Amino acid sequence: MSLEIYHQLGHQFKARNYESLKEDRTGDGIILSPSHMSKDRILNKFEDEVAPAPYGKDKAIWDPQFFLPEFSSQKEKNLSTYGFYPLRSITDVKYKFDLPGFTLQMARECVVFQARNNFRFLIIPTTYHDGTEEILDFIGQQRERLIAPFRSAIEEVEWDKEVLLQLVLTKEVITGSQSRHILNWVTGEKGIDGVYLIFDPRSGYKQIEDEDFLTALLSFVQTLVNLNMKVVLGYLDLESIVFSLASPTIVTIGAFKPTRRFLKDKPKPGGGVQKGKKPKPKLYLPKMLQWFDFDSVENIRVHLPGQTDFYEGNGHQAVTRSEDPSLADANMYNTLAIFNQLRRIGDAEGKDRYEEVRSMIQTAINNYDFLIRQGIGIRDDCKCTYLNSWLGAVDKFAILNGWRNNGI
Repeated sequence: MSLEIYHQLGHQFKARNYESLKEDRTGDGIILSPSHMSKDRILNKFEDEVAPAPYGKDKAIWDPQFFLPEFSSQKEKNLSTYGFYPLRSITDVKYKFDLPGFTLQMARECVVFQARNNFRFLIIPTTYHDGTEEILDFIGQQRERLIAPFRSAIEEVEWDKEVLLQLVLTKEVITGSQSRHILNWVTGEKGIDGVYLIFDPRSGYKQIEDEDFLTALLSFVQTLVNLNMKVVLGYLDLESIVFSLASPTIVTIGAFKPTRRFLKDKPKPGGGVQKGKKPKPKLYLPKMLQWFDFDSVENIRVHLPGQTDFYEGNGHQAVTRSEDPSLADANMYNTLAIFNQLRRIGDAEGKDRYEEVRSMIQTAINNYDFLIRQGIGIRDDCKCTYLNSWLGAVDKFAILNGWRNNGI
């Protein structure tokens, strides 16, 4: 099964995504973020400012983003242009569905907007579920307050393409007994052809190091795929390499942290970046499966001048210069490097895909061990300590699928 790669758009998408798509064709489509773009940009400036040709609206997915509990003033400004967001109510929400300002008319307008723009799928939103609410109560609320009005609205428009249900779930839901109820609900819901799955791993912006969670999510996605459902995995970081083994329809690329990870509780500002200063770019080293700050990259270059295997010579010279690269240069390099890896993975299937992914992870482990043995200094947030968990998860999943013998 082929693997499609979509850009998850967010802040400064024109600079971060548009040029990469235009110059390098680093994707098959885009996921739109209404909190970051006005209605006018979608209706009248799509090709000039949102996605260059040939990435038309039929290759775009609209993320309704009703799951967001609060918005900055700029996001409210963008969302207010659409006319179907209950903004006054949504700022008081504490992640449970309590939107008295939401009406059937808003559902109609949201559906009509998606249908008239002829997006790839029509998305029915649901709200964030953190696992603390009784699961059957949560499902009942979603059916009554969101799915029913959206389904009624869909019946009123001429929509003959697929409909996806958006799910925003935590690690606890996916790894616990509630996942069975979620699967039964989604697969039994009339008129639903798949899911747009977003998860909060509760790990901050770091790579996921929980082997059990990775394995559970792989099985969760595969169950949906085996039932012939479309599965779009949103807000992915480098774990997209692992999740590709479950053969989702679409995985995503994010140009910066908030588009690579959905977090209910975002880290507080700080972490060495002073207010008012632009963050320094990080560079993606494909043979390490990790983002590295430029100082660490320079440290590798100085102490191991002949070690060029960690980088990818893809036409963008961000990692071959002694001075700091610009954010734009680094982004073009990073996006193309990740895209090339995912495209290579997507060209394989089943056991062959597993072996490709496993080889990537094992190579990264070997390279990281080599750097440690050479005494190369690496910042804590750039260490590759999660790789053994990734290897364990893909091996467990391979055993479940008969691609690998147990104990080998």
